[in-house]
Amino acid sequence: MGLLGRILGRGEQEVPPAARAALLASEGFQLDEAGMYEEAVAKYDESLELDPDSHTTHFHKGHALQKLGRNEEAMACYDAALRIIPGYPFAMNEKGVLLDKMGRSEEALELLEKTSSMESAIASSAMFNRSGVLFRMGRYDEALACFEAMLENNPGDADVLCGKGKALAALGRHEEAISCYDTVLSAYPKHPGVYGAKAHSLEQLGRDEEAAVLMEIESPPTTEACKVLTDKGDALDQEGKPEEAIKCYDAALEADPGSPTTLNNKGVTLAGMGRHQEAIACYDRILEGGRGRLRALTNKETSLIELGMYEEALECRDKILAIVPSDAGLHFARSKLLLRLGRLDEALECYDRVLDLHPDQYDTLAGKSDLLVRLERYEEALACCERALNINPSDYSMASRRGDILAKLGRS
Repeated sequence: MGLLGRILGRGEQEVPPAARAALLASEGFQLDEAGMYEEAVAKYDESLELDPDSHTTHFHKGHALQKLGRNEEAMACYDAALRIIPGYPFAMNEKGVLLDKMGRSEEALELLEKTSSMESAIASSAMFNRSGVLFRMGRYDEALACFEAMLENNPGDADVLCGKGKALAALGRHEEAISCYDTVLSAYPKHPGVYGAKAHSLEQLGRDEEAAVLMEIESPPTTEACKVLTDKGDALDQEGKPEEAIKCYDAALEADPGSPTTLNNKGVTLAGMGRHQEAIACYDRILEGGRGRLRALTNKETSLIELGMYEEALECRDKILAIVPSDAGLHFARSKLLLRLGRLDEALECYDRVLDLHPDQYDTLAGKSDLLVRLERYEEALACCERALNINPSDYSMASRRGDILAKLGRS
């Protein structure tokens, strides 16, 4: 007795053909979702033998064939679905994507425009795909207009923001592009491709060192299976399902044991669960391989701080600064670690290094003045306070600190 027969409480031969077809199609879909596309196609074929007029099974078979690179066969499946249901929007959308992939961009645009104007759940996806076609055709202004229209309905859509950033960059509007990428990274620091895109815009603006830092971070999975499973893990993590995400990352690492992106994302998820020692083990595996070192060191430092291991965290910070010696923010963060360790003179050197790079960095002047007071170097502390107040004369706390220092110096 087969599965469906057991469910219905009777032999498989007694189950109506349409019901058996539905079960086979469901099994095919599960195989499809698991990335087992050849097996999925076989199940869909069995299903279609029983129910050849199922537009959804033709559609899903086309999707699996497309994943296998069998584009002509996939196109035949989408056409079959559209013969059965002429306005089936899901098949229209995927056919548009496939037409573009096959170099038939004008046809793709026409079909995707029709699909995006329909009242359907796939309309926004069709508009996104249409904007991608326009971008690849070099019609950047039109692509940008599409992205901006989509953001009116969903301002936080990370993929659309990335697309807008790339369109802006293609138009030479790199500062605006970077703003888009930063919005994405503030909410989705694992979002693929954003670091590389931002690095490109930074290079175009002559900010080569910042670009080099980001390219160190951008290190994608090297196999398709690893990428699919890593993306699935990322999605589960975003949905608040970290245990399931970890299982996906582990499966991805079976396909590509050294993938720095997968190891990093697994580490970040473990750290979010408070499992910092396991997270550090992930980061150490990255550091053994050499790719993605900067991000691994940064995240390892964060976990070490959470564990109160400040000396080890400082070692990470120093390795980061060996890669990026002129990043003022990194020197400022190093000063915070040194203060926790009570190494005040070294912390003061960090503040000075930041001020060499950015003489009017207000937070650094404030931190340096406070530290100089702790060291009882009141004249120098007063000079820092006055520099800070020249930048922000309305800061009451800084003015109050200046008064306290003057009192210490007997000049109140």
